[in-house]
Amino acid sequence: MNRMRQSHIVLSGRPGNETKRIPLAGGPSGKANIPLAARHLIDQYRRFLRTSYRFLDEHLRRQFEAHLAEIDIVVKGPYVTLAREFHSGKTLRALIDSGAAGAELARLRWPFGPNPLYAHQEQALALGRAGKSFIVTTGTGSGKTESFLLPILEGVLRRKREGIRGVQALLLYPMNALANDQLERLRRLLRGTGVDLSFALYTGDSDVTTTRLQEEPAETERLKRSEIRSNPPDLLLTNYKQLEFLLVRREDRSLFGPALRYLVLDEVHSYRGALATEIACLIRRLKARAGVLPGELLAIGTSATVASGEEGLRALAAFASTLFGEVIDEDALVVEARKQAPAVVDAAPPSPDLTPRELEAFDPSDEEATLALAERLTGRKAPPSGSLPRRVAALFARNGVVQLLENVFAEAASTGDAVAALRERFSDRRELSDDRLRSEVEAYLLAGSIGDEGDPPSLRPKLHTFFHGIYDVALCLDPACRTLVPQGGSECPRCGAAARPAALCRTCGQDFLKVVLPAEQGAPTEGTGDFFSTESTAFLTPRLHELLESEEDEEEGESEKPEELKEKSRRQAPAGKGHEKVRLCAGCGRLFEGNPARAQCPACNRATEGFLLFRGKLSKCPT
Repeated sequence: MNRMRQSHIVLSGRPGNETKRIPLAGGPSGKANIPLAARHLIDQYRRFLRTSYRFLDEHLRRQFEAHLAEIDIVVKGPYVTLAREFHSGKTLRALIDSGAAGAELARLRWPFGPNPLYAHQEQALALGRAGKSFIVTTGTGSGKTESFLLPILEGVLRRKREGIRGVQALLLYPMNALANDQLERLRRLLRGTGVDLSFALYTGDSDVTTTRLQEEPAETERLKRSEIRSNPPDLLLTNYKQLEFLLVRREDRSLFGPALRYLVLDEVHSYRGALATEIACLIRRLKARAGVLPGELLAIGTSATVASGEEGLRALAAFASTLFGEVIDEDALVVEARKQAPAVVDAAPPSPDLTPRELEAFDPSDEEATLALAERLTGRKAPPSGSLPRRVAALFARNGVVQLLENVFAEAASTGDAVAALRERFSDRRELSDDRLRSEVEAYLLAGSIGDEGDPPSLRPKLHTFFHGIYDVALCLDPACRTLVPQGGSECPRCGAAARPAALCRTCGQDFLKVVLPAEQGAPTEGTGDFFSTESTAFLTPRLHELLESEEDEEEGESEKPEELKEKSRRQAPAGKGHEKVRLCAGCGRLFEGNPARAQCPACNRATEGFLLFRGKLSKCPT
């Protein structure tokens, strides 16, 4: 079976995201019914797999479709998390007044405005001012950019007053899209402020990119490579591949000198294995070129992946220290602190009799429908005035179900976990069906997620779904059994015969066993799941199946029965060119060639089975 990589899809109901990422299943405003969107993706993915892997062999086809029907085989989730508010710190003005921040920072256009910083942003500022390298490992939307810009910009301004000129801060990104996004943030932050902070983007296509972004350039921005070389900016944004070129090009390597003080590595969790080794070497070359001694470079990493537990934090600190070649202690890991969900103390209203079909028809852009759903869930009438999110919030206040969901979904959990918790906590729900309780959970998430940044919702759910492909599937060698064996097993769990990797023609559905031929006659064959074939590769099948003259994709539930298939017009499959007739022992996988081939396996005293063998790369399907 062809391999496909695992992928992770997040459907977010957070403000500002629910109207952008999921255009399907939405109303006129574009707001999406997120649970329906998740189910739609899962159903479509399964349909894609069914049509991509269509076995001609009816016995194998039934097994494969049963395999796909099991929810946890190719799809994990959806899992739900409810975002909670981060703990707040002091306002920037309060920090400036107390001497914990430089006064010039107040002139910049920070996205948090006069509001308090998050506690982790305040911690990062303090670490940077103390000259300590640190890692910001907080969730999406937590203001990681501000966490490192606050100490960097303050430090750059202070050093410029001391007469230091040149590139002081280097911001490295794993891809150009992230660097472009950061450039636009800096434009918004600095444009029109009059603050003496210069910056530039230097990537393979930055001379063109800088003029095509939505945000207009700021006054202190260097737009061309020639400007960057002749008048180096305080902050330079690039990617690690471009940095490699900058360090070897004669006209560019002079950008890095003793002025360099800050190095930011964004998305630090993406650097693993050989790439991490390459980046570690690149950072050491950078420091050598700039003449920066150990301890003189303030290294900062960001990651949305939060290490769990003390052991995880220790491992992250050790990894970051090795990567940067700088000391990063555990107390220099900036982790998020969120407000705790309340304990379940209030009663729950009776469970409404909602059906999945009603929720599928729900349109989040319909304010009257949203309010009606919230009233039906809570058994109360909404306040007569106020915005829709505020009226829903009033209905959800001191609601036992809402409190329970906030606790269950504090960490990623399935709707099934929430159903079980509802049954355990509220006695009136113990006899209700799973479908009814699951509909209740989804209804709360739908009604509670309506809102935006200016008028935030009561609940901020994110649905996470993991999809992975069909790979490492083996096939029993016994023609009388032919059981599909998942996870690349080498033994059939049903009959005990040997199993070898299955291969499938994606056009017609003819199945094969893919093996490596033994060096010695009569030795066992070995399985190979590699995508590529060599001269020692062979494809085996007990028979070439008859091929339908015309096959069309079938919708779920409309698969034809075997007797109906027989009535269709068929043609006999050709015997195939270049094949050999061999005998195979289903017990140990030994292959016997020659005419006549062995009818009995000498190793396990088992009758051998007749197979067709195709040597080397099978570039054209014999069927």
